[in-house]
Amino acid sequence: AGDLYDGTIDDYAALVSPLAQVKSRFGIYFAAGNHEEFRDSAPLLAPLRSLGMHVLANEIMDVDGLQVAGINYSDATSAEKEKAVLSALKIDPAKPSILIKHVPDHLGTAQAAGFDLQVSGHTHTGQMWPFNLVTKRIFGKFFYGLNRLDDMQVYTTSGVGTWGPPQRVGTAGEIVVATFE
Repeated sequence: AGDLYDGTIDDYAALVSPLAQVKSRFGIYFAAGNHEEFRDSAPLLAPLRSLGMHVLANEIMDVDGLQVAGINYSDATSAEKEKAVLSALKIDPAKPSILIKHVPDHLGTAQAAGFDLQVSGHTHTGQMWPFNLVTKRIFGKFFYGLNRLDDMQVYTTSGVGTWGPPQRVGTAGEIVVATFE
């Protein structure tokens, strides 16, 4: 759910090359976060696509009956912009659906669009004290973990990366593995 990169890197393909080892029967899906959009995102996203990853830029895909959508960070900075993008995707409310969106905000917009699950990141669970208190204050219960907004579930991961200083204090990085039945 975004923020795969942080800082200036010379060789994006080398950085993401370990992801070539990740195997998934139904594919790997990604939507850009604010760190991918600090600069021209094309050189950052091209190596992901070359690995076969599905970079969803305001797109929806049918994955064995599951609708998987992704929205760009810059197109979800306001509820109005997000609503316009999500309504253009035309999800089928009769089918299960997942939205990959970097920031766990404007949740009512995704819920109104008919999504069953939103997967987000962005908060890094604060990364270090006292920022964890700030992110919890901003995003409430949606700053980390699995939570519910009426009929929609929201999972916000702390991710594995960092922003700014490459350290975590009082928070843990994670790779989330979800099994759907």
